[in-house]
Amino acid sequence: MCSRLKFSGEPMCEKCKELNETIAHYWQLAAFPFDPLTVERITGVICDLQRERDAMHPTVLPSSELGR
Repeated sequence: MCSRLKFSGEPMCEKCKELNETIAHYWQLAAFPFDPLTVERITGVICDLQRERDAMHPTVLPSSELGR
């Protein structure tokens, strides 16, 4: 887990910055006229990277929201 929790306005950790750059790179690749299978695999990689990034920053609910 990343050392920073996901709060609005909080700076990202270095690992998340790297993941965001990689995700952006794959989105640029997906814009090229590849065959459908290649585009599907590229978007699959993007989803995996987004899940990895999101797993490092669990959403924290305020205590008043817990138990609802």
